[in-house]
Amino acid sequence: MLLHITGLIAKLILNNSYLKPLFLTLALLLLTASDSYEKNDKKLCKTWAEPVWKEYKLSYYTTGVFRSGNGLGIQISFFNPLNTTIKKLSWQDRGGNIHTVNVDIPPASSFKEGFDGRYPPDDDDDLTLFYQSESKTNCLDFYSEKEVLDIEEKEAIFDNCVVSLMPNKLVDKDYKASAFRKCRKISKAPTFWDKIRYGN
Repeated sequence: MLLHITGLIAKLILNNSYLKPLFLTLALLLLTASDSYEKNDKKLCKTWAEPVWKEYKLSYYTTGVFRSGNGLGIQISFFNPLNTTIKKLSWQDRGGNIHTVNVDIPPASSFKEGFDGRYPPDDDDDLTLFYQSESKTNCLDFYSEKEVLDIEEKEAIFDNCVVSLMPNKLVDKDYKASAFRKCRKISKAPTFWDKIRYGN
């Protein structure tokens, strides 16, 4: 019985030894995929997609009219129901004229403001709230690996240049600004000797 069990264990070990190359291959593929994912994840975006204007129709708001130096003015009050910041308001008055004003209304907050020289919305017209989509969610173009290395090299040259020009004591504001300008100029188009002197 013991010999039989020992034989089964030996057989399992032998079978596993046949599978070892497969396991090693799979492990190598997983490591390669992980490394590739990490490199892609660290890509530096060159061109972000422009934020898109989106709109939301708001029916529940209150208005009040007041006299101002430019004739009439309107006060608008409402609660921002969105989880994003409102950047513009727009409405159509009773005469068919479109009014658009710039605002900055945080998400989920109350708003009350007067607008000089504006006429109130038509009774049946909604307020249009304008907001922008996130600008840094869709990258149109990435820097190449060579470009990223070039950027990192120039940043290192700038940093090392500033350190070399700033003594170990407080310096006046003008000297500091001058050092920053000089190092920024050097880092934008470093010579061979600049790379040796200030490079990492």
